[in-house]
Amino acid sequence: MAHSLNEFLAAATADTIRCTNQFEIELNTGDEELNKIIEDNKIILFGQNLAIPSRGIQYADVSFKGYNMTNLVPTSLTMDQEHSMSVIDDVTGLHRRVFLKWMNNVMNADIKGDSLFEGYRGVNDGSYLRLNLFAADNKTISETYEFFNVVVKTVGNTTVDYNGGDTAKFDVTFGSTFWRVLTKNGSISNSTVANQV
Repeated sequence: MAHSLNEFLAAATADTIRCTNQFEIELNTGDEELNKIIEDNKIILFGQNLAIPSRGIQYADVSFKGYNMTNLVPTSLTMDQEHSMSVIDDVTGLHRRVFLKWMNNVMNADIKGDSLFEGYRGVNDGSYLRLNLFAADNKTISETYEFFNVVVKTVGNTTVDYNGGDTAKFDVTFGSTFWRVLTKNGSISNSTVANQV
């Protein structure tokens, strides 16, 4: 632990501190048409306030020969399955429309087109979201969080103000059935997963 400003700066220079703003978001919606829109427009999402999820283990109490042993046997693995983030919008609004269309894949309330509540109505096992965390150079991916079977639940509003000055952004809430952590070596373009933790 740094005990002075000089020690703190030395530690920061030595790449021992993770910066919370060094990340990017990759999407795969599980929908071929929508994925092509993302690819053709070279959409790179810059996010804010996406919390790295937590995990836990539930334990059961066991009685043995009259003794009650608390929290002895692990019974299940628990993990955060509700996630939220703020996404910075682009000037055309395309980023927000991508999330809206992704959400419509589950339930499409196209009332005017007589397709009331069409949609897949389930979890698309081809959808996932990756959160890439960068090293100090902002190029090398140090680790990746992968969220599987992602379903977009809410797409928040974007506030438009004549006075302006603020960055336009919207909140997204999504669910996942499972997530894992991967370590990755190399540049941003290197998609080879080196090790699974």
